[in-house]
Amino acid sequence: MSKIRPAAFLLLCAASLPALAGPAKPGLWETKTTSDGETETDQHCIKANDNSFEQWRGQINKGCTITTLKNTATAQAYDYNCVSATQNGKGHLEMTFTSPTQYRAKLQFSGKLIAGGKSIPLDMNMEQQGRWVSADCSAVESDDE
Repeated sequence: MSKIRPAAFLLLCAASLPALAGPAKPGLWETKTTSDGETETDQHCIKANDNSFEQWRGQINKGCTITTLKNTATAQAYDYNCVSATQNGKGHLEMTFTSPTQYRAKLQFSGKLIAGGKSIPLDMNMEQQGRWVSADCSAVESDDE
């Protein structure tokens, strides 16, 4: 599997969630992502105006359809099916905020990515934990930059 920035990937997946006020506290976040037996730690910034599922939703691949299984202010779960020029497959995402400063997420995807005319099989199981670090994001660029 090619390297996908875990925080950005999770935000893209979260982008398809229904429009709700975001439960995440704005500021610097640290994420610990485990996929294929490897763990990666990353930091990213969530600004107050980026902090809604509605804002993130605009980033989802237009070729995906979503079936919402759970939709609360602090927990989301959905299945999705993507058919586009860049990806085909099915997936499942569960995301729970235990507080405005901590979340857990699980993502599964089975299908293929299409790049340069080649079809690349992709079966992924990813788990992520996120925690708020501080209100100061000066150490990292915002995800929307």
